[in-house]
Parts: sequence; structure tokens; C-alpha cells
Amino acid sequence: MASVDKFEDLFAWQLSEQLKEAVLEFTARDVAKRDFSFCDDIRRSARSAPANIAEGFGYYTPAQNARCVTIARASLQETLNHLLDAVKRGYIKGEERIAILRLNKRALGATSKYLRYLKSCKQAPTGWSKARKQPIEPENQEPENQEPDNREPENPRTPEPENPRNPRTQPENPRTGEPENLTPAAALPDPRQVP
Repeated sequence: MASVDKFEDLFAWQLSEQLKEAVLEFTARDVAKRDFSFCDDIRRSARSAPANIAEGFGYYTPAQNARCVTIARASLQETLNHLLDAVKRGYIKGEERIAILRLNKRALGATSKYLRYLKSCKQAPTGWSKARKQPIEPENQEPENQEPDNREPENPRTPEPENPRNPRTQPENPRTGEPENLTPAAALPDPRQVP
């Protein structure tokens, strides 16, 4: 698959966008626009496909992208169902019917192929940072102006030296689980009493 820098370059998105525009055009006509429920349903499903393809493109991993493209494919199927309903109701006829059904079929095909490609990818493209979407510096190069690390590695088994000011290292009272040198709660003033 050729390199794609923006979702508008995806063939699946382009066809889904063309289908959306065709749906918006025919639902704006007097014949169809009186059927508010139908128009709302088909417009929503037609808008969903390109929107989900665009959203998926914004994710880093192919698996996240594939989840959105799966939703887009389902929306194209829903749009096909509404188009078949529009044919039965006489909202679209003749050449327009053939053209819009063909466009839906092409959008479904392109989206299915794009989904198949995403599912074949095992991981995100190498050389890209998840956080910044910028190339990662190769691991074998050291950053410039960095001091060499001359410290000895710390032994994780070495116990932490006891520090009387560090409550983590003070002995705990086995009954309360609190450090021994803390003031007991009984010695503190009652917060309910107002001075």
C-alpha cells in the first residue's frame, strides 16, 4: 500500500465522502425530505462512514484504526439498506439509482480492502513516536552534549539506609501500621471543638 499522509488520500474515505454527498443531495429534494425519519436515518449512516475512517486514521496502531474502519463498513451497510428502501419508496430512480448503488458498492469494497490491510499489519509503523507522531531517533546514536554515565549501577537488593526523617524507613507499630514516632490520635486536639 502506498504511503498516505492524511485521511483525505484514502480511497475508502473519498468514496464514502462522495456517497455522503450524493445522499445529502437526494434527501434535500421535496420527494424525500418530507419523510423526516428516513432522511435522518440515511444522513446519519452516510455521515458516519467517512467520519469513522477519518477518526481511525488518527489512531496510532492498526488495531485501533481497524476498529473504526469496521464501524465505517457497518455504516456503509446501513446506508445500503436505506438506499434500497429509498428505491422502494420512489425517492431515487433510473440512472441516479444505478449510480448511487454502484457508489455504495465501491465504497464498501474499498473500505473492506482497507480493513483487510489494517488487520494484516502486526504493529504500528516503525520509526514513529506514539506521542508526537514524529520520527524516533535511532537507538544506536547518542544524543549530543550528554555526559557519560560513570555511576555504578544500583543494586536493587541493597536495603535502603534508615533515615529517621523518612517515615517509609521508620519501624511501624504492628497494631496500627503507623510509624512509631507519630503523635497518637488521642494527643491531637479534637477538630470538632471550635476555639
